[in-house]
Amino acid sequence: MSLARTVDLRADDLKGKTWAGYIAESTRGQADRYGPEIQRAEQATFADRHGLRPTRREYVDLVSGKDTLRRTDFARMLADAETGAFEVLLCYDTSRFARNVADAWTYREQLARCGVIVVFCADGLISGNVDTYELEGLKTVADAAYIRRLSRNVGNGYAQKWRLYSDREAMRRSASRGWGSASCWLPSKGRISIASGVPSSCMPPVPGATRTWPMNSAWPRRV
Repeated sequence: MSLARTVDLRADDLKGKTWAGYIAESTRGQADRYGPEIQRAEQATFADRHGLRPTRREYVDLVSGKDTLRRTDFARMLADAETGAFEVLLCYDTSRFARNVADAWTYREQLARCGVIVVFCADGLISGNVDTYELEGLKTVADAAYIRRLSRNVGNGYAQKWRLYSDREAMRRSASRGWGSASCWLPSKGRISIASGVPSSCMPPVPGATRTWPMNSAWPRRV
């Protein structure tokens, strides 16, 4: 990464430069919980403290930071940077800029070539500074790792919901036979038998649910 012009900058060196803000949240639901307001406040505080001049330009994306191509305001910000519309881009932290390692470094490099300095306010980092370069890199990798783990965990959660749904549907099909002995195979439990004398109306909607049973009946037992 070639950031020779900015590697030794400190926050006080930015005095008098024009700034724009970039705000990002993964979903509109997160935005409703005032995430953008926290980001705006942090940016405004940094700008006031260090004497930056506002351009009144703000770029807001409410989509995942792992896919830059879906962030329309991010693309607009890059286009404005090419025209010299601002000199400093303020972001809340590294995760708001990108959660993809390749994109993070590619677009920081592109902004640097335009003469734009990227500042991560809450992190206290100016992109490319020699003294904090390792920390910037560590945070960038950690941001990408977080989204990878989140994607895996969400996928596992959906898979578990599908297994529970499959079990429930198998139980209902077997129980719909009415009174008498019945058996069915559940993906997560194997083959079970439904005790004689248990009507389908008594079957719980999902395995393990609580339901009142007749005195002479029992929960389905494994066979």
